[in-house]
Amino acid sequence: MDKKKIKELEKALRYRFRRKYLLVQALTHKSSIEEGSQADSLGRAGQRSPIPLKLRRVDFSVGRDNERLEFLGDAILDLVISDYLYRCYPDYREGELTKFRSHLVNAFRLLKKAREINLEKYIIWGKEGDKEERRDSSLSDAYEAIIGAIYLDRGIKAASKFIYFHFSKEIKSIEQGEYQKDYKSFLQEFSLKRFKEIPVYEVISVEGEEHRKKFKVQVSIKDKVCGEGSGLSIKRAQQTAAQAALKHFGEKVEEKFVSQVIHKEKKGDV
Repeated sequence: MDKKKIKELEKALRYRFRRKYLLVQALTHKSSIEEGSQADSLGRAGQRSPIPLKLRRVDFSVGRDNERLEFLGDAILDLVISDYLYRCYPDYREGELTKFRSHLVNAFRLLKKAREINLEKYIIWGKEGDKEERRDSSLSDAYEAIIGAIYLDRGIKAASKFIYFHFSKEIKSIEQGEYQKDYKSFLQEFSLKRFKEIPVYEVISVEGEEHRKKFKVQVSIKDKVCGEGSGLSIKRAQQTAAQAALKHFGEKVEEKFVSQVIHKEKKGDV
């Protein structure tokens, strides 16, 4: 890989490597190594295996594929995201945190991130790795390998900074609760399933000046009030009332929202 391409990719990554060979290794698909090593393996036949080196003496040099870096990057990514969720959501249980992590880190998300920086253009392929059906998983693996390479290049702080920057939109979606939270739809689905009835919403009060009215709404199922909510629009007040009703019935709706997002991402474009 020439210096121009390395510089171009570093600009897309928003990260400059001190050890350029780590980036090259992260981009090296195993097929290119296998092709180059077939002839060499005949010459090495019968030789004794090298003595394993201590970790501090390992040579992370060009000539290796990215599988080991992908293994490391996968662990680093999980650690950084898990640490973030653990610290920022102390009231959430393990199951909910796992679902949030699945929303942030999955094969579809990694592929999307790889395509955003046009990573396919920089991967060093061999003939076997050039097959279309293998491209998607190889792109995701290379993206994780880059995370592993950054960790080896400058440590966990640099890797964390890279992850936070590249996943900022997804992290923000969790912080703001942007899971396309249509509480009304979930309440209607719940109500039809349990009570065979559609929820009824009623505006019970309107406060404030003409240009900034605040609406209060209650929702009833089978003539029984099960939730109240308020908002600066009737639609918003209905949503908060539906949210209160779902909480009243003990529905763990937040987990459903996360599952819904993951399901849509699997079906949609990445």
